[in-house]
Amino acid sequence: MGYKEDDPDHFSLQSLAHKAGGVNIKVLRTKTVVERVGLCRSHLWRLERDGQFPRKIRLGPNSIGYVESEIDEWIAARIAERDDQDSKNRG
Repeated sequence: MGYKEDDPDHFSLQSLAHKAGGVNIKVLRTKTVVERVGLCRSHLWRLERDGQFPRKIRLGPNSIGYVESEIDEWIAARIAERDDQDSKNRG
């Protein structure tokens, strides 16, 4: 499961809102993401580089953020993997 965009040089919140069906989009700063997922920034960046974590978005020249729904989906996928593994170990 990769989070790489088809064209990584062309990204906008407007196009993301269109993909989300007009739903309000919340952007989380890195500190909040680190607290939510329990991993350090450098590990998040390695996972992102390898296509295993949602891509960050540039908010300004010196700030980045992550789309909250993508972070929530990533966490949910980790839970599903755990539950799937648990059911395989039982049966």
